[in-house]
Amino acid sequence: MVRENQVLIVVGETGCGKSTQLVQYLLEAGYSNAAKIGCTQPRRMAAKSVAEQVAKEMGSPIGGDDVGYQIRFESKVADRTSITFMTDGVLLNRFFVDPTLSTFSVIMLDEAHERSVNTDVLFALLKGVLSSRPDFKLIVTSATLNIEKFSQYFNAPTLKIDGRAHAVDIKFSPRCLNLRDSINPSVSAVAEIHKKEPMGDILVFLPGQEEIEVACDLIHDNYMKEKKQYPADTANMVIYPCYSALPWEEQQRVFEPSAPNERKVVVATNIAETSLTIDGIVYVVDSGVMKQRDYNSKTGVGSLELIPITQAQAMQRAGRAGRTRPGKAFRMYREEDFKNMEVTPIPEIQRSPVEAVILQLTAMGIRDILTFEFMDPPSRDALKAGLLNLQV
Repeated sequence: MVRENQVLIVVGETGCGKSTQLVQYLLEAGYSNAAKIGCTQPRRMAAKSVAEQVAKEMGSPIGGDDVGYQIRFESKVADRTSITFMTDGVLLNRFFVDPTLSTFSVIMLDEAHERSVNTDVLFALLKGVLSSRPDFKLIVTSATLNIEKFSQYFNAPTLKIDGRAHAVDIKFSPRCLNLRDSINPSVSAVAEIHKKEPMGDILVFLPGQEEIEVACDLIHDNYMKEKKQYPADTANMVIYPCYSALPWEEQQRVFEPSAPNERKVVVATNIAETSLTIDGIVYVVDSGVMKQRDYNSKTGVGSLELIPITQAQAMQRAGRAGRTRPGKAFRMYREEDFKNMEVTPIPEIQRSPVEAVILQLTAMGIRDILTFEFMDPPSRDALKAGLLNLQV
């Protein structure tokens, strides 16, 4: 399908190998003979960890002939490197020096459903590259995607790939979703899992760094307090936080396999929804809450708000429990709360200030911002307010 189409939309279930295998197939098919293969990730941690996984599978050093990565403030690629993993921001910056992306034969936009500002700008810019370079290929991939919208936008066919995910038993809480108390129910759920469930690692989703640090302390204190009451053969519990501001060395600890008599508890933000795969996870505790930046173009005021996750995110979180064996997802909210959630997230570009986007596009020579072909454009009021702010 890649050979026959210039653009391909790939929708693959968790575990099907989108991020790690597709680029290797492209390399084997010869797409790196004339130019490089590029793959974007929405987060630095994901770009680096996926590159390292692919390099390990290929038996190659990072930054050598086969695989490298490029993120903000760090680059491990050589002129001869065939596959480059990068953040979407790094690819966006390449347009300033190479508007046709002449050094790439294929670009794969991975985790496209996250719809960051950079990703949405890339959609439109890459449409321009496709029209000017018939030899250029674009692959858009995601685990959860609005297939029709992407297919219509790019006028492209879709390919659905089944994953290897195991069955996940979803357990709802009798308690209502509580935006202000996502920590205590999640901590209690971890304690219950450790007491009653067979061996297997636990992944807890909380909204932000502050909540994660508090939860890690509470989980540890509860474990140490109740440890004497457990049977002698009960597994030891080790607890790891996981959020984007952590130093890289500490982030990497979450990927270390558990010891034979050890249960790993990873407490993470939505960074672990799709971008990262932590082997050994059998139980997921979903608080149902996330932090989202919002912006009011009329007042010019931005805010960071606690809001319910979407149904798509809840499904992604539950899917983390079925990677290596059948698992369980414990949702800290009622089934009714789930049904009342939005289906998919609002694209970031519709809830962010657009001045930076306007400056980027203007620097690339794009003057008519109001007619720029966004997939989901910001409101005209937001664009006009951004233009006015820049003029002032």
